[in-house]
Amino acid sequence: MIEIIAPTLNALLQSPLTIIGRARGPWYFEASFPIELRDANNVLITTTVAQAQGDWMTENMVPFTATLTFPVQPTGSQGLLTFKNDNPSGEPQNSMTFDVPVNF
Repeated sequence: MIEIIAPTLNALLQSPLTIIGRARGPWYFEASFPIELRDANNVLITTTVAQAQGDWMTENMVPFTATLTFPVQPTGSQGLLTFKNDNPSGEPQNSMTFDVPVNF
């Protein structure tokens, strides 16, 4: 359902971070979906919104971009970038996530 091009798995992150990928149309709602950055203790650092770069009302893969700005994290620490489908229904069975481990 989703493919992350950048950052790559276990990438060393610096702010501001440009996020690039592709997601199938159903991942979006109104051409966007949320992204979260958490530290190794699962504490939320910041969030942003990915924006579709094409017609998102399709079953096909649609490119997206996002920019994530976050405070400096301890050198050598780890975190998790979580991509969430936009789920306007709020129904748990419709919720999807994709995690990418990262380093600071």
